[in-house]
Amino acid sequence: MDITAIGAYISMLRRNRGLSQRELATRLSVSYQAVSKWENGENLPDAAILLPLAEALHTTADALLSAGAARQHQPIDLNALHSGISALTTVINAFGANSPIALAIDSTLHGMGISIKEPRGREQLLAEAILYWLLEGNTISDAALEAAIHDPSLLERIRKCRHDCALFVDKQQIYDDCRPSWPEKAVNLIRETVGTGSVIADLGSGTGKLAALCAPWASQLYAVEPSIHMRRILQARTEALPQIQVIAATAESTKLPDHSVDAITIAEAYHWFDNEATRAEIRRILKPGGYVFLLWNHVRGNPFDKEMAAIDQQYRTYQRPFQRTGKERADDLFGPGFWQRFEFDNTIRQPFHRFLGGACSASYAPEAGTVAGKAFRRAIRQVFDQHAKGGLLLTHITTVCYTGTIGE
Repeated sequence: MDITAIGAYISMLRRNRGLSQRELATRLSVSYQAVSKWENGENLPDAAILLPLAEALHTTADALLSAGAARQHQPIDLNALHSGISALTTVINAFGANSPIALAIDSTLHGMGISIKEPRGREQLLAEAILYWLLEGNTISDAALEAAIHDPSLLERIRKCRHDCALFVDKQQIYDDCRPSWPEKAVNLIRETVGTGSVIADLGSGTGKLAALCAPWASQLYAVEPSIHMRRILQARTEALPQIQVIAATAESTKLPDHSVDAITIAEAYHWFDNEATRAEIRRILKPGGYVFLLWNHVRGNPFDKEMAAIDQQYRTYQRPFQRTGKERADDLFGPGFWQRFEFDNTIRQPFHRFLGGACSASYAPEAGTVAGKAFRRAIRQVFDQHAKGGLLLTHITTVCYTGTIGE
């Protein structure tokens, strides 16, 4: 047990939650010196304090004592995958191509568009196996991937999935805690458009905020999310909602049956999707005449907007080369002008830790323990102190929804 690593992990979680050592100590009824000693690797938290500490940091006792080892990805065992595919061909040869077991294997693979009798089919099956393990939280290096897969389209698909699965690692809880939810009027628009008792697919479901709001009037809701980290919170949020089924998949390949859903919702996620592949998948799974809803929460109309934009630009950990507007994305998906646009007020008042958490939950925000991360947080503190009143910051947020049907 590495108490130094445990201390560093506690420190990271605390700062991601926007808490000072004193604030965490107050919540736990311990001295701030005790918190300091944990984080410096001098002491471990007492057994009696472990569960309250885990709850305060929105993690588990096991994760604390393993210094977050559960979040560490294991490399995919390609030898095992190759052996599995070889075993399938051995079974087919052993029992005969017309045997019940061989026909069952062939039928399953045919449903995936794969023929194991061909070299390309075996590579496709290997790619599907790699994708499965990526969705389960494992990883694969570029060198290993390029040695195993040679088809450019399969390589691109796997790289995209790997990228999507890595988004917001270690930020899923602060994302859930501090990102704004969705206004009742936006949810009512979806319900009134598609009707109660509908089957809905929520693509890029994240931690399930929109899914949980739509579930009470849906007969079935598929919450499709590639990140195992997001899915853990999603599953916890929706375990009391039997109509929600959590699906480990990407928006470009949902694994849902053809023409099986009445409506598709995509909240704060469409900008991560490949437009053409997602459009094809939406057309495949959506019933004729079914609706799609693209939603974003835009923070705008605030006196601090320009300051926050400058901070984001200065400290972001990567630069995205091109950002399309919501209108451009809607044109790409529905066709130019073949959509309706709605706006809803989603204004909130938030304390500092939520304002900070919202900024820190961005995929590009620097990590708390880094030099850039510390400067980023100090800059946000200055903005909050300048504009907040009574410890709360009035934040104007507009929920924008683009909706329409997908033509042939």
